Amino acid sequence: MTSQVISLRQQLSTYTSRTSPTSSGCPRNPSLKLDGFPKEVAVFVRRYFAGAVLSSDQFEHFARFCRDKPEEASEIFATSLRHEYPLRRSYERRALKTLVGILESLNVEIPNEIFEAVGECMVDVTSTSHRIFFNDASDMVAIRESNEQLSHGTTGLSCWQASCHLANLLSLVDFSDKSVIELGAGCGLTGISLATWQRVNHVKLTDYDENVLAQLSHNRKLNFGDCSDRVTVESIDFMNFSLEKFAFKPDVIIGADIVYDGSILNGLSRTIFQLLSLKENSFCIIASALRNVDTLATFDRAIVNNGLTVVESARIQFNQVTFDKDCSMDLPQLFPFSASVDCPTVVYLIARKDSCK
Repeated sequence: MTSQVISLRQQLSTYTSRTSPTSSGCPRNPSLKLDGFPKEVAVFVRRYFAGAVLSSDQFEHFARFCRDKPEEASEIFATSLRHEYPLRRSYERRALKTLVGILESLNVEIPNEIFEAVGECMVDVTSTSHRIFFNDASDMVAIRESNEQLSHGTTGLSCWQASCHLANLLSLVDFSDKSVIELGAGCGLTGISLATWQRVNHVKLTDYDENVLAQLSHNRKLNFGDCSDRVTVESIDFMNFSLEKFAFKPDVIIGADIVYDGSILNGLSRTIFQLLSLKENSFCIIASALRNVDTLATFDRAIVNNGLTVVESARIQFNQVTFDKDCSMDLPQLFPFSASVDCPTVVYLIARKDSCK
């Protein structure tokens, strides 16, 4: 049987703009429309609510906006989003302190709403916070995460680089009418973004740790309420997975930052192999920050040893996806993220080896 899996670069090259589905149930905030702001201001707002590092130029652009359009700038900090989905307080303190300093240097009167925001974020009152991501239509995805990267003995309660990179990449791939399963979903960002902004048939978010599953259920409800049956949460253990009682048949398998522990990579590869056997022409996309080349090499061997093959690979870094020296393209920055270590994200398109003969 010849594989009908279409390469990512082909799927990206045939991308056309889409609007988010009105039936997605995603939360909306009509008082904060990014398309009403100048481009530089929209970038600032997008990065601020996503908790991403802001450059000095971005602060300067926004400070001038505060000077020229004080009422519009005030509305950004007066939005109910900051209270409904509280951002990380330590991040807001640093960002607002920098902004206030620049405004003072420009002799700009500081809006009361900014002073109030500074006061609100002076004390950390919870162990969790939110990241908010906007598409170009100002529809949003909200993700709650732990303030600590390692919490309750797991790293799955925080957002990681590869999930944001993969979400940016997949925003350019058409998943209309597809059934998608996310392995090791953690906070669920990538799967939830697909269910929110694309016309997918169904997204199943999976993980194994009880605390992570509880957070996945919380983030599902945060974005879809109780009315959507298009997104479900289920426990999957890579080391003991069986299709015997598994009824879901995915067209696409995705995973972000799940290639970090060499001891589970054979189990992960076996799980991928089994899931790919459920539907013809199904495929898997795995994204992993390249922190340890030995771990990735272990995954490469596990892929081969478990009847899989890498159809295509790419790297994401500096807002670009690169397939080879002659093929690269800019990615949208709908999901900005700032990592403490600057490393590329490796993306694999994986299929069963016996389907590629």
